[in-house]
Amino acid sequence: MSDSGANIKLARHQITEKYPHIINIRCIAHAINLISKDICKTSFANKVLRQCMILVKYFKSSHLSGNILLCINKKY
Repeated sequence: MSDSGANIKLARHQITEKYPHIINIRCIAHAINLISKDICKTSFANKVLRQCMILVKYFKSSHLSGNILLCINKKY
């Protein structure tokens, strides 16, 4: 499988030349994906994610706490 980045760049350029009224905007989903990957590589993000996983595991394993949390969510 190959990266079709060069093909996409060429196609966008050709479309912009032929149809100048079409704005050449990059894929926002791809940009968000790259930004989120960079953020998740930081030690701060890893620390926050680890702490969130501790909370998730607690509420999944504790029947009473998990039930209370579900009841709170149903109100909102």
